[in-house]
Amino acid sequence: LARKKVRVVMMTLWAAAPPLTEHVLEAVGWTTTYGKVNGVDFVNLGFKEGRQIVMKSMGQSLKQTFPVDRSGTPVGEIPLMQEVESYKDFALLVDISAGNPGVKEYVQVVQSRWQVPMVGACTAVSGPDYVPYYSAGQLRGLAAGMKGAAEYETLVGRPGAATAGMAAQSASHVLLIAFILSNRQKVTVNFL
Repeated sequence: LARKKVRVVMMTLWAAAPPLTEHVLEAVGWTTTYGKVNGVDFVNLGFKEGRQIVMKSMGQSLKQTFPVDRSGTPVGEIPLMQEVESYKDFALLVDISAGNPGVKEYVQVVQSRWQVPMVGACTAVSGPDYVPYYSAGQLRGLAAGMKGAAEYETLVGRPGAATAGMAAQSASHVLLIAFILSNRQKVTVNFL
């Protein structure tokens, strides 16, 4: 997103996420490498409790749902927020999640109601549940687990941690299959 000069409004419905979000912004070099300016190129609204209620509320008014950003600045004073009122003002919704609420809830509550184009990134175990949303066109893209992240890194021409991790993950899967095959035993099942 930084390389494409996309302006970003981010928020979370998971209480533990704000420090992680800040760490990722720093690790990517959002402000240092890419020169992004807080309030102009991006806004971090932080955490809000309420799950689907917050999702619905953002469809009516982001400024009422998040009256201040993560650092406590009133959203009325933030230049980027002058251009944003609700989902209708976004070109794309990106959901990165590992649980509930996540991709499923955003598709059901937001995408279906406001028809915002949406992509999702999730844990590998959740991925199969979201394939029908992708097949139906409700998700424009889906990256599930480390494999999905590695595919994305390859797609954008920036191999990183996920691509490097795939070698170890693939080796462990081969080893697990070898263990299973080497320990095949006849199993008897008795039904009472």
